[in-house]
Amino acid sequence: LKHQSKPTLVQKSNSPTMTLQGQQQSRQQRRKRAFELFPYLSDDLKVMVLSYAADAPFESRYNQNSPISSMTHALPQVSRKFRTFSQSDYFWKQAIVRQARNEPMLWKRALQRIITSSSSSVTHQQQTDSDAVVEVEMERRGEEEALVVEAMKRKQYAGFKSMYQDIVTNHLRYAGPVFCMGGQVTIGVPYSLHLFEPRYRLLIAQVMKNQPSEAKNGGRVMLGHDNATDPLFIHANRGPLQPTTPATLVRVQRCEMMADGRANVELLPLAHVWLEKLWQQPDSGNLHMSQCIQMGQAATHSMNQLVRQEQLQHVMSHLADHLSAEQRSGGRAGYSSSSGWSSSGWSSSGFSSSGGDE
Repeated sequence: LKHQSKPTLVQKSNSPTMTLQGQQQSRQQRRKRAFELFPYLSDDLKVMVLSYAADAPFESRYNQNSPISSMTHALPQVSRKFRTFSQSDYFWKQAIVRQARNEPMLWKRALQRIITSSSSSVTHQQQTDSDAVVEVEMERRGEEEALVVEAMKRKQYAGFKSMYQDIVTNHLRYAGPVFCMGGQVTIGVPYSLHLFEPRYRLLIAQVMKNQPSEAKNGGRVMLGHDNATDPLFIHANRGPLQPTTPATLVRVQRCEMMADGRANVELLPLAHVWLEKLWQQPDSGNLHMSQCIQMGQAATHSMNQLVRQEQLQHVMSHLADHLSAEQRSGGRAGYSSSSGWSSSGWSSSGFSSSGGDE
């Protein structure tokens, strides 16, 4: 080892060119790891550089299910200057634009609802002029950015961070009662239930409390401008009932409430959601409450595939049972119901006879 090390030392001492090259390479590596000129940039250039690392909560390019992000948990901890940068409208506006572009079913729809809900106090001429301006802005800036600018103008938020928080709180998140019963639920396909347990009588009373009397007797159900005003609740059709479990956000389309509190309801599944928090409402007979957030496109696609696979397995299982029963009875077996299979959680009349037992 000593014999091998001597030539190396002699070579280094006798090769100033190689030593200089090594120093330059190490200096270049340090520059790659640390932007040495960053402190000398103007604030506008600093913001531009940081925009490549400034992500907002629930951005799909990092972790859509996480409220932790660089703009809320990393940049503010670096320095006061970075904390000021993290509040910049530039960052939060671009975050909303990215979300509207990457998750249009969530963010673009939320922006459109914000604009629509603010149109009630606008005259017809003002609405026509505003629509014309939006079309021009869409051609100049792009559809997503034009919607963000128009929503800001209509709602007059304190800043784009406030807009971001409002969309997450009132359009993506929902906090309300939970209906617990297993079964297959498909987004966009209505289904009906008969609610008779005391806790679910309380559930439907809370969901329909702001609806007119006609809506509680089979009439038209009035829709609000966000999740807090719509007649919604959570159908926990998968277990266990705990955070991170997938569930379904449903909206009441038709409701017939009886004098004793029981109700026949028609529900429209709106979105797959993740349960975030769970608690029990006091003095409610074990009625669970939950805060949830809607899934993005990728997770929704996976859930839809899972539902289709489960439906196929359900059909094949019943077909196998029917054929087995037919073989045992010598070909005299028949279906249990003329409208389908009654073990799917809903009776042939359309209303579940289980009442939502867990």
